[in-house]
Amino acid sequence: MKKLTLYLALIMLMGLFTVGCTNLDEEVYSQLPMDSYGTTTAEINSLIAPIYTRLRDFNCVGSPAPKENCTDMSVTPTRRGGDWWDGGAYKEMTQGSWRPQTSAAIRIYNDSYSRITNFNQIIYLIENSPAITDKVPYLCQVRAARAMRYIELIDCYGNVPLVTDFTDLTKPETKTRAEVYAWVMAELNDIKDKIRSDVTASSYGKFTKGSVYFMLA
Repeated sequence: MKKLTLYLALIMLMGLFTVGCTNLDEEVYSQLPMDSYGTTTAEINSLIAPIYTRLRDFNCVGSPAPKENCTDMSVTPTRRGGDWWDGGAYKEMTQGSWRPQTSAAIRIYNDSYSRITNFNQIIYLIENSPAITDKVPYLCQVRAARAMRYIELIDCYGNVPLVTDFTDLTKPETKTRAEVYAWVMAELNDIKDKIRSDVTASSYGKFTKGSVYFMLA
């Protein structure tokens, strides 16, 4: 009787193993799998969205004010209560006494390289994604956005590092303004006839052939 009970218990235990789940493939929820993301236009647009959301850097404080305050074009006065004082940043820009720590002087530099790093990452993801089949139109948009940042950098600072490879972890070399300018021109000329050229509701607010020719002008 004891042996029979033992046999029955073993049979039941073996039955549990045979009906147990043997498919151990994981369904990912916490991250987007690179090999399958980008199969739809909506997914690709979400991937390149940062090149457009970061255009807010070019507000009056982010770009025009620091550059124009260095000239006779504009002055940013401090208001009663300390508004627009910002540690004396705009006063220093107007007086030509800015320092490496002056927020208005370093903001464009820091913002530009933060975005360029992000754009290089997007280019890397698109180039290495098996899910995205038509890569060129999207790569051209990102490359146009990156070129625009380098135009801003050489306009404000002259000699700057030129970083185009997201996987390159070595310290970048500083290039002359002429070298970076030559790279920008080559980049824009390479994509001008590859980037989308339609003037439609879907292209509104995006980098197009018109945008590239505007930068070339």
